Amino acid sequence: MDNYQRFLQAYNELEHALQHRLKVDAKNNLGSLLRIASQTHDKLITAHYEQLDFLRNFRNILVHNGLLKEGEIATPSDALIEKVQTITIKIREAKKIKDFFTSKVISFKLTDPLPKVLQAVNQYGYTKFPVFSEDRLVGVVTDNGITKFMASRLQEDLVSIKSVQIAQILAIDKRKDSFMIVNETTSIYDIDEIFTRKIEEGKSSFILLMARDNHVDQPEDITGIITPLDLPKIIDNL
Repeated sequence: MDNYQRFLQAYNELEHALQHRLKVDAKNNLGSLLRIASQTHDKLITAHYEQLDFLRNFRNILVHNGLLKEGEIATPSDALIEKVQTITIKIREAKKIKDFFTSKVISFKLTDPLPKVLQAVNQYGYTKFPVFSEDRLVGVVTDNGITKFMASRLQEDLVSIKSVQIAQILAIDKRKDSFMIVNETTSIYDIDEIFTRKIEEGKSSFILLMARDNHVDQPEDITGIITPLDLPKIIDNL
């Protein structure tokens, strides 16, 4: 197989990888795929936009004008073919969040007392905890929510805080639902896009709960938590 054939084979494999990622059928060529990626803000694909657009143009020249009487006017080099293969691998095997953010997750029940949460904050340094009620995820208790609750109780005896339950904190915390459940196999690029969009919406406290699938029924289903503070780590691995 010469480089002409090798390039076209690698190019077709790249198109298939892009079609699979964007969940579109095989009739979409690279030009259409790039437009779809731009419209859907797919950062994994748009990060390689210039390279992909060059490959699209090169392929068109090669197929439509490449063979003349004088011979080929464009011959794919080994380096170019390797570049196509490298991009294909990056698309197919994008870095997964489970490789970076899998960790022990501390969760609580609605009936747990506030001091138990404060102890976890002190012991683990975490500031956001999933809360369950009878095997159902009902929200996330955060340092912000606790602070607001305590501020609302300033006129009362602070000793009474010992009897406060998490349910009381969530009842006044408007941000208790500021989370999204994401599959642990989600790519780093997709997570970066989610946080970028949420921050643009003014939701800077938004967090992501990692799960083995797309739902959480019990504490063990959560395999990690990603917060805006993790953005530097996310960006470093794009």
